Amino acid sequence: MIKKRQYHLWQYQLDDVTEQNGEFSLAYTLVDAKQTSETFMYYILHEKIMNKKFDATVEYITNQDTSNPKSNNSKPIRKKKNLLPIMTIETGRGRSEEDNDKLKRLLEKGFTAIYSNTNGQEIARHTYVFLDNVLSSAQNKECRQLFVLEKYAEALKAHISLGTEPTKCTVSKNLTRNALMTTDVYLCPVDMKQLTICILPDKEIPVTEDVEMILPYHRTPEEEDMYTKLQAYMEKEKHYEKQRQKINQMVKEHKIELPIASEVWSKICSYSFLQTIEKKASPLQEDFCL
Repeated sequence: MIKKRQYHLWQYQLDDVTEQNGEFSLAYTLVDAKQTSETFMYYILHEKIMNKKFDATVEYITNQDTSNPKSNNSKPIRKKKNLLPIMTIETGRGRSEEDNDKLKRLLEKGFTAIYSNTNGQEIARHTYVFLDNVLSSAQNKECRQLFVLEKYAEALKAHISLGTEPTKCTVSKNLTRNALMTTDVYLCPVDMKQLTICILPDKEIPVTEDVEMILPYHRTPEEEDMYTKLQAYMEKEKHYEKQRQKINQMVKEHKIELPIASEVWSKICSYSFLQTIEKKASPLQEDFCL
């Protein structure tokens, strides 16, 4: 059975990052490190940039974590190896304006990672910066941002982009191209000198049959008028939806309160009001209600 290499990195939420005097910081320990499967980017960072060898041996150590009183500290735990100086910050989609402002400044400035041992004693401080040339579908779906140790950032970005970044391109497609480095892989040792080059020619089929071309359709004046009205209606719908979302966000943040018209509600619930509606209803509506 093929087993992928397993590395360790750190995963946090936006609320885990604290701000003081305009500077961001995040406290972390070895216990917080999460296991993750190998990717080409992890391999490049660990073995090509950091010049470390992957350690596949399994070791067990005494559990030193006393933060959870229910945990069995006498039971040995597996030692976390092959640590990567990478941290992910998950932000979520339901962010407030304050969260968006915090995230914007965090991406621009980075943060200071404060490493402590299990006793809470500070060991070291390092600066982590945003890896801005990668955006995979998983990152986009989970709203997860990658941060890497500052001294490795430029070298890692150069490897990911193959040493060059296009000056004119579709930005999203370029980020997706680079994100291929972040997908799960199983790296096999290969001697490049023993590989031979094989060029397969394109299969070409001559077209001998008649090909019917689809002619462009031109709308009639009546259809053009209906299309114009439809476009205007859709624009109004977009404007209404934006206003609705804006009001909902303000309600969630308790910036405004929607008034409850109790007198109107009581009138609607009153028996006389319901009788009035029933009398005004058409026979078709009555049949439908039944």
